[in-house]
Amino acid sequence: RRKWLCIDWCAGEEQEVIQLVKVLDEQGPDIANPLDPSMLPMQVTATHLDIPSYQASAPSGDPHAVCSGHIQVPPAQGFGDNCSSISGWVTELWSADGETLLQTIDSNGGWFWDVELHDNNPLTNGADYIVRYRAFDACGNESSTDLPITVYDKIPPVAVCDEITELAINNSNANGGSCATLFAEDLDDGSYDNCGEVYFLAAKMTGNGASFSQDIYNRCYYPSLEFCCDEVGEQQVILLVLDGDPSPFFTSLNSPSLGCNGTPGLFLTQGWDNLNFNTCMVTVQVTDKIPPVVVCPPNKSISCDEYWDTYEVPYNLIGCDAFADFGSATAYDNCDFTMDYSCAVNLDQCGNGTITRTWVVDDGANAPASCTQTISVYHVSDWYADFPADVTAVCEPGQPAPDFGEPTIHNETCELIAISYEDTYYPVVADACYKIVRTWTVLNWCDEDPFG
Repeated sequence: RRKWLCIDWCAGEEQEVIQLVKVLDEQGPDIANPLDPSMLPMQVTATHLDIPSYQASAPSGDPHAVCSGHIQVPPAQGFGDNCSSISGWVTELWSADGETLLQTIDSNGGWFWDVELHDNNPLTNGADYIVRYRAFDACGNESSTDLPITVYDKIPPVAVCDEITELAINNSNANGGSCATLFAEDLDDGSYDNCGEVYFLAAKMTGNGASFSQDIYNRCYYPSLEFCCDEVGEQQVILLVLDGDPSPFFTSLNSPSLGCNGTPGLFLTQGWDNLNFNTCMVTVQVTDKIPPVVVCPPNKSISCDEYWDTYEVPYNLIGCDAFADFGSATAYDNCDFTMDYSCAVNLDQCGNGTITRTWVVDDGANAPASCTQTISVYHVSDWYADFPADVTAVCEPGQPAPDFGEPTIHNETCELIAISYEDTYYPVVADACYKIVRTWTVLNWCDEDPFG
């Protein structure tokens, strides 16, 4: 309030006038968002804010469907103005288009609660918002600045694995070396994520040449794994559960010689931050439930003479399989196997009997399979005998008795021959000192038909 006094000295008059002077502050305080490069004291280098925790439950009561969390936004920088300081702050969370006010907090920065990620998130698994900082001075002036942010879900999925799963080798190769495919998703036992569906990869926990210096040690992740016969038994597998499709975010490590069946495959690197993941271990029981099959050659029949003339003597002399001419067994199995061969000859003294050839196939995982070929040997009685002719001998004192001969047996290989004789002595004989009548008896025990 200013009082003016005007005096006219000539007229001796004066006049008093009151003037009201108003000093107005019509400018809002000076503020800047945390990313303003001119605000040197504030070292904020990114607009990506992580959700550190998610709310306990969704309105529906299904914790698997919750895709929201709490975020802390940094404070803006405020300097007031030449007239007054900042008297108050309001921080607001707006939709990305700036059309909808979502939350308000009465402070400079702070926590927004239950911030949702959009249902149709892109593969970046983030949601865009605008944080609006509003500052007020004592004169009622207001300034505002906007900070675009992207809210990322950093909550890893919950990995739930089958503790033990069984995988049977298939019959893709009847000559051994078959395999079976195990899909990563088949190891899942209810894994879930707070923000939607989950994706699966798996890796064998076997050495593949990787080292601790690489991003993820000793793991090569694939959508499916192949197990073959040489891996029958317990195998440890790690299931990788991700909250987004991993395909765009995998890169190969520099070295192509890490193993993993000779292929670089898909490797996680520490450079990506777009997906959250978790792991669990599974024991895979790789089994071979297909027993081997062995097929023997057909049974055969041969005569005793054929056996002795063709198989027994010639082959035994050179140490070969005497019965290779009768064929060999054929075996099939989905995995590698061993085949053992044995032969048993069971013939009586007359050449009747059997030759038993046995093959046993073993794949080490199932009961051995076997088959037997029987070669029947039958007796053929085609023998005959030639008897010695009559003999006239001269007796001389002191000399041994002369050789009167004996029967000759033909085709006796498969016979059991017994030879005997009986002499009848005649002391008085015309034209001789004496005469002996020798009666020969030849008995074949194989047909009991004496011939003499």
